[in-house]
Amino acid sequence: MKVATIILKRMPKDGESIPQQARTLLEILKAKGGTLTMAELANAAKSKIKTVQTIPAIFNHYRKSLCKRGFVRVTR
Repeated sequence: MKVATIILKRMPKDGESIPQQARTLLEILKAKGGTLTMAELANAAKSKIKTVQTIPAIFNHYRKSLCKRGFVRVTR
């Protein structure tokens, strides 16, 4: 099974509305070079996002919107 890779395509523009958790995930991607696997993103985000949900669950909640709006691309 091939591991999914999350690729940052762009950051939100000033004034562009995006939920804080999704923005934090994008900021982590940017800080880590723009390309991470889900496991790498989860590991990097665990100290930055305090929640009872898992980081993959949070990303998957925002995934469709982030992809549709051109923030990220997910490859397999």
